[in-house]
Amino acid sequence: MRGHNFGRLALTVFFLLSSQCDGFRSPLPGKGTAFNRPLVALADWREALNVPRFPTLKKLRPKPLVTATPAVRFSDSQSSSSSNFVAAAPFDPWLLAIVACAVCWGLNFPVQSLAFTASESEASSFSPPPGTFAFLRFIMSSAALLPFCVPEVLRAKSVEEDVMPVVKDGLIVGFCLAGGYIGQIVGLGAGEPGSEACFVCSLQVVVVTLLQALREKKLTAKAGASTALAVTGVALLEGMFDPSVSVGVGVIPLLMQPIFFGLTYLVISDAMSKRSYSALAFTTSQLTRCAVFCGIYGFLFEGDVASSVSKVFEAGWGSPSILALLYSSILGTSASIALEVKALQTVSSRDCAVILTAEPLVAAAGGALILGEGFDHWFAALLILGASAVTFIAGDSNPKEE
Repeated sequence: MRGHNFGRLALTVFFLLSSQCDGFRSPLPGKGTAFNRPLVALADWREALNVPRFPTLKKLRPKPLVTATPAVRFSDSQSSSSSNFVAAAPFDPWLLAIVACAVCWGLNFPVQSLAFTASESEASSFSPPPGTFAFLRFIMSSAALLPFCVPEVLRAKSVEEDVMPVVKDGLIVGFCLAGGYIGQIVGLGAGEPGSEACFVCSLQVVVVTLLQALREKKLTAKAGASTALAVTGVALLEGMFDPSVSVGVGVIPLLMQPIFFGLTYLVISDAMSKRSYSALAFTTSQLTRCAVFCGIYGFLFEGDVASSVSKVFEAGWGSPSILALLYSSILGTSASIALEVKALQTVSSRDCAVILTAEPLVAAAGGALILGEGFDHWFAALLILGASAVTFIAGDSNPKEE
């Protein structure tokens, strides 16, 4: 009897030791981890071999292991307010996309100036009125994006839910875009200098900052500092502190620029962060509307738009006006606005407006490089770039709505 019990105890010890090897794992699944597998094997095989329950074997049954709490990972949809730990916001690479937009839009001015100067020396070339030029610019940019937009529409599951919201918001943004450009055209036509138009346009950052502060019911020190730096820098750049600068009645239509352009950033930011439109489809929707409104302005106040358009293309595709149109419509409008629309899905509208105040700085630098103009606005450039640097160091987030 004693030998029989000793044999069963020896088998139990054998299975306990063999459970350490891969070839002798316990055939009973779900019985613990590699840390407590020997103890589990001993208890299971004891029951399988009908080994008497010795008091010492009862202590061998494993207790549940206490696992460490895994590190918490905050996703985009989780708020850091639910934890005592506050992490610094990571750098958003889409801020660089807004910088690219500022470069593309700033280069519009020297490119168009070079084209119109060359067209004046060529008898075969024709410079269209500004309203007609804006109409051609936006209709050509819409046509460039249309082939990429059609597949997006065909993939839509519901016209009412997927297409119509893009059409409606595109109408609002297109109207605001056209309002800003028409105000610029009217103000410059009234005799206001281009430097004044650039400075007034830069006030869009003030409009966006105030509207966002009213909506959030707070104005941070960072927002106030970056806005003040940007506006002061543009004022120095455009010579607004010169005592000889006078403000005429043409400044009234120029004020349409900061109001309407500022509204476009807010509308696009809300639409992209909350409804996640296709950037190409949304851009095409707004550009086509802007082209229609600019065409209506040209038809009402500039005469025969069709005749002006035909004269532009009569000069040939190599004419300065066509080359300026191609740059303004492809790089300066369709590609850059689509990039801006996509970036505003995560970049806040206020940070976008601050960075885009570098547009007149790029225009001045481009004029020095392309047109041979002088550039001595280094302190103004430091202020403008400093305003943008604040957004890069501590940019606002534009979280996606749950």
